[in-house]
Amino acid sequence: MNLASYIGLLRAGEDVLARSFRQLADGHGDEPDVYHLCHTLAKQCDEHGRRLGPVVERYGETPDAEPERFHADAMSESRSGP
Repeated sequence: MNLASYIGLLRAGEDVLARSFRQLADGHGDEPDVYHLCHTLAKQCDEHGRRLGPVVERYGETPDAEPERFHADAMSESRSGP
């Protein structure tokens, strides 16, 4: 495996993690601490993906759908309750 593949995995993983945090926040809107923390963590994931831009320009990126599989299995919906 080459560096471009790992960069693709990292970028896709950050995207899936950000979407998962947002989904979790939306499912727990009545709990302010969970809601705001999840949105904060999602923004951090977005920033990590943005900062990968120069690395992608230099080394390239091979997209990979593997991280999406984890979102689909683990986060199909938010459960209710605290």
